[in-house]
Amino acid sequence: MFEAHGIDEGGIPDEGIGGHDEMWFAARDLAFGAGAHPEIDPPDNIGRPDTGERYLPEIAPDIEGLFSFIANLLIIEFRAEIGFADTQLVLRTPDLFDDRRAQAELAAEIVGRIRVDEEIHVRSLNLYLGELRNLTLRTVDGGRVRGAELIDRFWSGMVRWASVDKPAFDIAEARIRIDRRISKHPEADRVRSEFAAVGDRDGH
Repeated sequence: MFEAHGIDEGGIPDEGIGGHDEMWFAARDLAFGAGAHPEIDPPDNIGRPDTGERYLPEIAPDIEGLFSFIANLLIIEFRAEIGFADTQLVLRTPDLFDDRRAQAELAAEIVGRIRVDEEIHVRSLNLYLGELRNLTLRTVDGGRVRGAELIDRFWSGMVRWASVDKPAFDIAEARIRIDRRISKHPEADRVRSEFAAVGDRDGH
């Protein structure tokens, strides 16, 4: 199932089989036109960074690694669903892409097909975590611990990272990138002041 999940996402490039990444590029080019945006390299990691910190020290590292892998995939899928829905909403906004309306609608349909695949991923990942919660695991000191205790603790940390820690980090990084762009504007001071005023008004 993990292998099928991976093929859905990234395809098998050596065999000419595309995955969701190619579908996203196709949707982008439909909406904006081929070549309208430069190619970019995807980030190395979109899950919680591996800092070497042990969150479940009472069990073997390889078992914690399995829990982490599944939980990271699931939290990524949840966060992605928000992006999918927002992307389709933008693509289907009537007064946007007015010169490429049909192409934008097709792009939205492609995103919808990706969402169907991702729903299957979410269901399978939920199943894996549900099964693991029902296990009793041996601890490194020879004791036993319920899978539910481990999974629930780990998942709570993942949710905090995704909903509190990462958004704050992303906002800070975005402000740096935006400020770099503003600095190239001939009226940078005015634009920066107006941008800051909007942020203060919206509480960001």
